[in-house]
Amino acid sequence: MGYLHKFIRVGFLGWLGFGSTTPTLGVQSPLAPTDQLATFAVDAWMRDIGKLVTTRETALSVPGLKRAHRLHCSLVAGLNFRQMIDAAVDADQPGWLTNSASGVSPYHRMFGVTSDLFFNGWACLGFTEQLDDAMHIPFGWWGADAMGTIVCTDPRIPDRYRARLVAIPMGYGENGILTDGMATIRAALRIEEVWMERIENPLPATNLHIDDPQFDGMSRREKRKIVDDWNENRKRAGGQTAVTQSFLKVESLGTVSADLFEKGRNAIRLDIANHAAVPASIIEGAKDGGGTDINYSNESAARNELYDFGTKAFVQAIEARLSLDDVCEPGKSIRADLSNLMAVTSPNTDPTSAD
Repeated sequence: MGYLHKFIRVGFLGWLGFGSTTPTLGVQSPLAPTDQLATFAVDAWMRDIGKLVTTRETALSVPGLKRAHRLHCSLVAGLNFRQMIDAAVDADQPGWLTNSASGVSPYHRMFGVTSDLFFNGWACLGFTEQLDDAMHIPFGWWGADAMGTIVCTDPRIPDRYRARLVAIPMGYGENGILTDGMATIRAALRIEEVWMERIENPLPATNLHIDDPQFDGMSRREKRKIVDDWNENRKRAGGQTAVTQSFLKVESLGTVSADLFEKGRNAIRLDIANHAAVPASIIEGAKDGGGTDINYSNESAARNELYDFGTKAFVQAIEARLSLDDVCEPGKSIRADLSNLMAVTSPNTDPTSAD
């Protein structure tokens, strides 16, 4: 308990990167209702992607990132967490692991915790004084005072769940994708914006050049009629052959690339996969130039890879923090039951360790 006390009082703010005189830390939570000012700010950011301050709302508008977030959160939330004594399941299981009187299920509790770890690198659980119930406290509804003590004064969290606040760190150097992947998210939003612009305003494939200066004074309406007549004829049967007026010269500008920034969009997906710790094949789209879909035939291997090199880090961060003596009795630990997760024979629980 001595080390834990020292960590909470001294090391917490340092890990967050705040000085000793920093007031209570508070960040607007995307899981909380967004006020009108925040909505106005997001709208303004969306008008200028290059100056975007990344929020969860904007990040989740990136399809690959949204899929990665859903995969990690649903996978962790679907696991059964159990109290262990060494390698054996404790016969006396805490009630909060499988139920809650808060109205928020253990599944949604862990979904919120994983989401906060994914986006921000920190999460928080609020326990009752007797440690018989727990509630996820969304990121931004809790903070740390100048002494490093974890605090929550948000009235949306019932008093009984503010009795014991347990902050869960993802790990040293893990700042969450809103920080570490900020440039990639902005690039993804920017390339989507340019892609939509190209779809709405495609490059012309044909230019009808007026080859006689005496017709340069034609009105826009007259020019529009020439274009409409040309396009209408091209759509008819036999439209592959055309007849032009003597003052028109038909210039072919080639065809618009069918990939529509395919290389850039797939490169962004790969960057997102690296930041979000998911196999690239899970969020990748069409193969460059081939127009064919990625092969998902080896789904079992992909699921194992997703857990081993991605989701496992979230599970172990949660296990490690909840196994400390302020949550578990000394000699006990919290571990996730992995028996139904793996496609091949795997340990039923993560190995226990000294707490």
